[in-house]
Amino acid sequence: MSTSIHHFQNIYHFVATLSIICAGIWFFITNKYKQRIQFDIESNFIRINDEESICEIQLIIENKGFLEYKIYDLALSVKGLPVCTNGDVKKDLDFTSSIFKTKRIVNSPNYYFVRPGVKQIIVHNVKVHHNIRAINVLGGFTYKYNKKWEEELIEEEKRKGALCKKELYVKHNHPHRAARIFIVPQMKNN
Repeated sequence: MSTSIHHFQNIYHFVATLSIICAGIWFFITNKYKQRIQFDIESNFIRINDEESICEIQLIIENKGFLEYKIYDLALSVKGLPVCTNGDVKKDLDFTSSIFKTKRIVNSPNYYFVRPGVKQIIVHNVKVHHNIRAINVLGGFTYKYNKKWEEELIEEEKRKGALCKKELYVKHNHPHRAARIFIVPQMKNN
């Protein structure tokens, strides 16, 4: 009877050791292939005259993982915080002025790809009028191309009278997104 208990204990220790090894391997493999994209937004302002500035919006996509990823449906939206008639900024911080209506920067099924260890910066420029004190920039993307979603958007826009895919209004329901608020530099009075 002691030999059967001894065999049972050996089998138990073997199974316990094997399960710990399998759990460790699973942990390292799943973390290695996990999506590790860091997404951020930066901006630079260039004054072009007394009335307007150009805002260079940088969508920064950094792949911190081990696999190459395709970034589909990269979209951008820019709204402004206008100055009130008395020169003050609205107290409720309501970004009501649409500077750049939500649009794709690249139309699906086209995509940007980001290789492992690479930081890719996609730049888009918009004009900002002098009566805007701050802008709210929202960017987003998906990892997968969704043809059904694309077709639904096209049908919706056809009903609204959009002329082509490039004019599609894209709702920001992207699972991966970033939002930032930037202060618009004001012209200094002499």
